[in-house]
Amino acid sequence: MAIKLIVTDLDGTLLSNKKVLTDKTKQTLIKAQQQGIRVVLATGRNYRSLEKIYKELKIDEFKTGAIIGVNGQETYFFDDDTYEKGTMLTGEQSMKLVRFGNRLLFEVMVMNDHQVKDCISKALFFCKKIAFKIIHQKVTENFEGQMDGHIFITKKEVIDHDVNKVGYSQVPLYTRLLLPYIRKKLSREYDVLVVSKGWLEIMPKGVNKGAGLKKVMEHFKIDKEEVMVFGDGENDISMLEIIPNSYAPANALESVKRVAKYSCFSNEDEGVACVVESLLQESVVK
Repeated sequence: MAIKLIVTDLDGTLLSNKKVLTDKTKQTLIKAQQQGIRVVLATGRNYRSLEKIYKELKIDEFKTGAIIGVNGQETYFFDDDTYEKGTMLTGEQSMKLVRFGNRLLFEVMVMNDHQVKDCISKALFFCKKIAFKIIHQKVTENFEGQMDGHIFITKKEVIDHDVNKVGYSQVPLYTRLLLPYIRKKLSREYDVLVVSKGWLEIMPKGVNKGAGLKKVMEHFKIDKEEVMVFGDGENDISMLEIIPNSYAPANALESVKRVAKYSCFSNEDEGVACVVESLLQESVVK
């Protein structure tokens, strides 16, 4: 079957390490849309933060694509301007996750539609100053313009509203060593995802990109054989495992490479654009 839908993760997949779209990537995905192929962005970011990216790709102009945001918690369709929001974490759940993460010396990010709150224990901040500066600088690169400053969590601190997700950050080796324990403690109630080295995201159980992709396929009446999907992190596995034409870039986590059927060049080497370019050339030949 011909490919009718291209679904791609952003950070570590479609975007370069500088968090931007290259000219080749933009031109290739615009050309795909000109040839009638729908483009869907599937990301851990929220829909409201993606305007610059989807405008650069002209997805809003073609009005044939969609957004799968916050790891499947959100779906937005450009053809009929519909937006859906799924299950969120309650304030009580979020506060428990913050305290749990801080006890394990993680920097914790509480994320909702409009801001990212950096929740860190005083012990981690003052006792791990050097390490914290490195961690904090790395984490905040993903949330430019959304950070709400440090919030020192105390026993009386309360998050009184629903949030999208909670993120844990530490140096990669420490995170990898603690991951089995974290999953043992949290996996009954939450999905714990390794998004990149040293960065975990905690989502409500059952909220994932794969579920979001199924909504998109149903909306557009497209079969899985007509879809091509790209992703580099564990939050992409739920998509990769249900689509035959699945790709992991060279920089993807090993757990992701084991699930994807195919591999492609890294995000720095414009892997998505290269695969799509080949697809478009094949369609011209046919």
